Amino acid sequence: MSTKLAVLIPVYNEPNGLETSLGSLVGSREVFDVVVVDDGSDPPLSIEKNAYPFSCILLRSCQNNGIAAALNKGLGYILDRQYTYVARLDAWDQVLPDRLEKQVAFLNNHPNHAIIGCNVDFVDWHETPLYHYGPRSNHKEIMREMR
Repeated sequence: MSTKLAVLIPVYNEPNGLETSLGSLVGSREVFDVVVVDDGSDPPLSIEKNAYPFSCILLRSCQNNGIAAALNKGLGYILDRQYTYVARLDAWDQVLPDRLEKQVAFLNNHPNHAIIGCNVDFVDWHETPLYHYGPRSNHKEIMREMR
């Protein structure tokens, strides 16, 4: 099965955070496109063409409309192009090289699953660990947390 994966990143006034997130995707072995939604940054964000080994699509909003509107704009683009999966990042998020590959493999092998999460290590600006978040992993716990 060929997978069409889009990585969706909404950004507002965080060019360094965007660069950090894009840079962390470079080691991934999964095939994907990145859809960045510039939510009215001043000055507008730019992505150097051919700077990354994956395709980057930059969508712009004329003004800052908030993260929900930026995500909806990006999802509209992704749905119109019939991607199979969507992964979400925020500016400054960094991914491990095998994250996308593992998530796509899981979803390909478990067609009864629609949404998956991952563990997250939160760090401060100096990369000092602050805390670890591990999402719920069984149906009962997920339903209790997501009600």
